[in-house]
Amino acid sequence: MKENINVVLLGHRVVLTPYKRDHVPTYHEWMLDAELRDLTASEPLTLEEEYEMQQKWQDDEDKLTFIILARQPEDGLPVLLDSQISMASLSPEDARVVALPMVGDVNLFFKGTRPGKSSTLEGTNPEDSEDDFEIEVEIMIAEKLYRRKGLALETILLLLKYATGQSSPFIPPQSDLSPNASFSSFNLKLYLDAIQSPRSLTSIITPNRLVTRISDTNEPSIHLFEKLGFRIVKRVEVFQEVEMRWGEF
Repeated sequence: MKENINVVLLGHRVVLTPYKRDHVPTYHEWMLDAELRDLTASEPLTLEEEYEMQQKWQDDEDKLTFIILARQPEDGLPVLLDSQISMASLSPEDARVVALPMVGDVNLFFKGTRPGKSSTLEGTNPEDSEDDFEIEVEIMIAEKLYRRKGLALETILLLLKYATGQSSPFIPPQSDLSPNASFSSFNLKLYLDAIQSPRSLTSIITPNRLVTRISDTNEPSIHLFEKLGFRIVKRVEVFQEVEMRWGEF
């Protein structure tokens, strides 16, 4: 999606940057791992095919993708309460951003008929109504060194604030944050409040349209989305996965 092509989302421990050509070699290396392909339901691709896929995803209006970068000590990027955090001043080409290590990716997939549009997205049934419109959330922390550190939680909170314009529905209580967290839910909200959410997304993405589908054996991911307010609504035995939706249950 071109909506976020020049957008950088700054967090306490992660930075989200659009998926660009320079990221492809590392992404391709990740996808050589059979376990990661299995967890993400991905097919093996050649490096050339991966470059083609990156361009396709950048052009597709039904996919919103960010690469997850891990912040480092003294990375030179703004920190909490540092002269009013401004996302607008950061760009994907900023040397401080480019220097950060890639650790994963996070995506929103738009499925069904968008509100206010009569046409459907690629691969959907023309008879679908707006009631069928949903946004599927998917995240991957590919680098094992960065797992179980709360990066996935912070990443999804940044993404959902950008996409929905809201943060309060998703922020878990302090007691649910990772014991490794070096920040409070209040401090995290300061980063979220600095995000400028585009009207083109917030006008169609509401929390009740969010869904994620996870392997039924992936307990860490299930617990992650439960912290964000998602609940299991369906078990699909044939695919060995659970469907989780956000909502007041």
